[in-house]
Amino acid sequence: LLRRALPATVADALAWDTLTREVGSFIDDDLADRHSDLLFSARMNGGTALLYLLLEHQSASDPDMPLRLLVYMVRVLERARREKPGEKLPVVIPIVVSHAPGGWTAPRSLHALFEPDPRGIAGLAELVPGFTMVVEDLARFSNDDIKHRALGVFPQLAMWLLRDGREAGRLLASLGDWLEAFTRAAHEPTGVGALAQLLSYIAIVTDDLHLEVFRAKLAQQAPEVARAAMTIAEQMRREGEAKGRAEGRAEGE
Repeated sequence: LLRRALPATVADALAWDTLTREVGSFIDDDLADRHSDLLFSARMNGGTALLYLLLEHQSASDPDMPLRLLVYMVRVLERARREKPGEKLPVVIPIVVSHAPGGWTAPRSLHALFEPDPRGIAGLAELVPGFTMVVEDLARFSNDDIKHRALGVFPQLAMWLLRDGREAGRLLASLGDWLEAFTRAAHEPTGVGALAQLLSYIAIVTDDLHLEVFRAKLAQQAPEVARAAMTIAEQMRREGEAKGRAEGRAEGE
């Protein structure tokens, strides 16, 4: 996903065999229900690049996303400075994965948030902080696009369900294209548990009527997958709801 998201010249400059997941999150706690983030590091032309991947979990594009990303990127750089004082800073590349229905419609560059636009006045853009974020817009991806962007069957299914999960009609219409992937995933090590995670997401974002239709279609065409995974998914959803009620009571108290 990262390799295909970046411009070819940037992707070629990265040593992908050094790609490493870094620990920590940089988003604000009050936005954690709408955003999640992952940070990766990789060698780049003798230095280090940090690929900051932000996943957008909301029903509309965030018009302030470039500003939010700037804050998060500064936090990444501040941590780098604390951990390696005196050394040059790593390059931070911001990448947003969005599954807002209808596609990404908000600004992609920080300069687009200013008035006047710094790019419209000669010499001004160099004086104002600015960057353009990479947006992987799942709403614009076909099923084939998703299959080409992910190497494994589990991430393929995850990207599909992120794209279609909240649009019941599209979800049910495209299910047939993914039945083989469900079956293959179920036969992988820990595959049933992984599928249960995906299906629990569907149980959360889809209304009960469409969930039952989805469950029935899956049971009819891939019964061995449906029996095992849906049982675990329902258990996970119940546990999540119980945890939410407990946290709500604790917050009220």
